[in-house]
Amino acid sequence: MSHASQIDVEASLKRMNLEVEDLVEMLQAAIPYLQDRMESVCQAGRASDNGRIAADAHAIKGTAAVVGMEALQVQARRVEHVAKGILGADLTQEIEQLSVTMESTLRDVPAAVDILSARTQSPDADQRAPGSKY
Repeated sequence: MSHASQIDVEASLKRMNLEVEDLVEMLQAAIPYLQDRMESVCQAGRASDNGRIAADAHAIKGTAAVVGMEALQVQARRVEHVAKGILGADLTQEIEQLSVTMESTLRDVPAAVDILSARTQSPDADQRAPGSKY
């Protein structure tokens, strides 16, 4: 895993028992889905719709968990808990931090996909990516 990367594909491959190609597809599909959910969180925040904020943050949290985006998962959980009143914090600030975390995490997706794709092209590549995060 590169120093700037926020995607632990090794954990995803192990946890979900995925083939590398499947994780590549999931990562590629995650980008527009997560962006849509983030836009929905922002709209709900402007409308003070905490129920929708919590639901969309929960969806972000789940997707992030599946594809190994731990920092995004953790921040989405914070937003969900603040929106539900479980955690006392400024919801607007937490949403802003979620947006920042998402932007930086999604910037790492192309590099993760490239590295995973290169693994599938090598005839000796282990499809489960042992010993590295991607």
